[in-house]
Amino acid sequence: MIDLRKCKTRQEALLLVDKYFPPQSQRIAEAVHLLVKELGRGRVLKSRMIIKAQRLNISSRTLARAAVEVRVVSVIKGWGKNRRAYWTLPHVKK
Repeated sequence: MIDLRKCKTRQEALLLVDKYFPPQSQRIAEAVHLLVKELGRGRVLKSRMIIKAQRLNISSRTLARAAVEVRVVSVIKGWGKNRRAYWTLPHVKK
């Protein structure tokens, strides 16, 4: 797994991702790039991340594997119809 807590900027995180993934796992690397880029700004609805990934032809399973790699934190707010799942990077406090 990648430890992005060492990175001070999104650019450093993206460079670390490029070094970590071999060419055969290009789809996961693309998903990790998407996660770092979007979640680097703060928390995002999980459903929105899935939609953005699908627009880039990244499957939800690949996105989930990438989320494990970068240790995405899932926060659930609300109950019933108002339940929302947010994703964030471990070091982002927004």
